Amino acid sequence: MTTTAVLTAALCTVKHDKFIIHLGTVHRTKNETTAWIIAAHWAVAHPDYSTEAYLSHNVAVIFLPEKAPLSSFIALMTLPSFSEVNETFVGKTALVSGWGKTGDGKNVSDTLQYAELTVVPNSICEEGYGPGIVLESTLCAGNKFKGMCTNDHGGALVLKLKEGYKQIGIASFIYDKCDVPIPGGFSRITHFLVWITKTAEITVE
Repeated sequence: MTTTAVLTAALCTVKHDKFIIHLGTVHRTKNETTAWIIAAHWAVAHPDYSTEAYLSHNVAVIFLPEKAPLSSFIALMTLPSFSEVNETFVGKTALVSGWGKTGDGKNVSDTLQYAELTVVPNSICEEGYGPGIVLESTLCAGNKFKGMCTNDHGGALVLKLKEGYKQIGIASFIYDKCDVPIPGGFSRITHFLVWITKTAEITVE
């Protein structure tokens, strides 16, 4: 855990040189007294991004120019431990959030949206996406509606703990339309744990 870095998708950082980070707020365009908004200019995407398959290694770290001020509205997210690297999380109920579109043909949301998803075996995803897209580094989660839509990329998929949340995935890709009941594809945090901790210079157990 660190107050100087933000975890996101490589898709959100490549070809960009400025990142506006919003913390402590659920509004995308309205300023709140609880919000901390800052511009960052340094990001590191995984060097193998999109080389193995469609949006493979879709993970990146954005470095903040100063430490984020922790408060009752801004808190640190925990990562899985190295003892959990073989944990699939299948069957777990997870929460995804984002300011993406609320459905096919709809606009992006001004208020942060949430959806509860169930982590499913990758084989379920493969049935919908076909061969060569769902990898070992992919985590699949969905429900009747996949929970993700356009512009939700980079969002966190988390498990609720007794205290706080643990991030297990990064929103990576969806199948064609948002309202098709095929689970969304997330970058599996446990698969990239070594790269994330080394890049962001953080320590996990």
